[in-house]
Amino acid sequence: MITSSLIHAVKGRVVQNLDPLKVIMFGTLAKNPKEGCEEIEMLVIVDDLHALAPVRPLSRINIALELFRYRSFGLRLLVMTEKEIQSLHRENEGEWNPILEILEEGKVLYDRAREKSYQ
Repeated sequence: MITSSLIHAVKGRVVQNLDPLKVIMFGTLAKNPKEGCEEIEMLVIVDDLHALAPVRPLSRINIALELFRYRSFGLRLLVMTEKEIQSLHRENEGEWNPILEILEEGKVLYDRAREKSYQ
């Protein structure tokens, strides 16, 4: 079972090791935290100059998941650059896009611009 302290710990490790611009929780846990859930899903947005920016998207995910190699819970981390997010906004012609839905409906756990962590 996923607890709020586990979510806080995962967010903390992501922020400490990846230095993202934002961390957004999505999926069932973001929409209904009281419902029993076995997986944490987070979108991690990094700066365009970040060391992960030139890395292929699937490789970014694998690098991020290495921070939690010995975990005993489900974890999905999507890692995208700020430029990729802006491109999605610019090129979207009104069709459904899962990343845009995450940005709109997800729960912001960390926003560097506001220098705050949310719980």
